[in-house]
Amino acid sequence: MASKPVLPCEVLTGSSTVQKMTNNATKPIAYVDIYVEGADIRWVDHPDDTISASVGTRLGDGKSLRYDGDFSQWRFVAVSGSPTVRIHKYAVS
Repeated sequence: MASKPVLPCEVLTGSSTVQKMTNNATKPIAYVDIYVEGADIRWVDHPDDTISASVGTRLGDGKSLRYDGDFSQWRFVAVSGSPTVRIHKYAVS
């Protein structure tokens, strides 16, 4: 099955405050591609998981992640600095 973007890219600036992607898609989201630029982030996707600059799964500067889990629970925090996180959302056509 081919995939196509659901919405324009969502761009978030990381900080020491936990952030989440928005789910304002008009179609169900099949997966997202997440790109990190400028500094590393840490992310979790379970509501009971602790997250901080030193706790969570690390995603490095210049790296990407294809994610198809629970979008409402995915959240991230900057390890340092102010990374740019670009989130491309896709639906199965």
